[in-house]
Amino acid sequence: MKYPLFLMALAALLITGCDWIDEVIDPEKGLVEMTVSKLKAAPGDEITITLFNRGEKTVYLEGCNQFYYSTKSDTGWVDHTMVVCVWEGYEVPVPAGSAHTQKFVVPMMAGTLRFYAPVYRGCKPDLPISQAECVTMHRYYSPDVVVYPPRVPR
Repeated sequence: MKYPLFLMALAALLITGCDWIDEVIDPEKGLVEMTVSKLKAAPGDEITITLFNRGEKTVYLEGCNQFYYSTKSDTGWVDHTMVVCVWEGYEVPVPAGSAHTQKFVVPMMAGTLRFYAPVYRGCKPDLPISQAECVTMHRYYSPDVVVYPPRVPR
């Protein structure tokens, strides 16, 4: 008799999409958003990436690489840094109600890419992220960008 109740509860969770689990894991989901200026691009195009903080508290980005990009492969997503860092740098605060923007030139490739930012909360200010004793870190992703192959001159 216990199994039908369990199965009904499981079915209810699957139908609702487990949104409440997301809220427990990341209570400020939806308050941080990443956008891109183009959803279709060619190698050499410039894309503006923007992270909006619509929350009520400051969030922090890593000092050297605020944003990363990933390329889609046959086996999944492959992460890349935008800058090769010698030192991690000091955290970059994004105050409540503000945004952080960065430009990115599309590399010579064809396929799909996306951007992401590790966003930290509850950090001690003016320190490198590794020393800021942040309470949480969540990755936020941009929409996918389709990169068309470069045109070959005739």
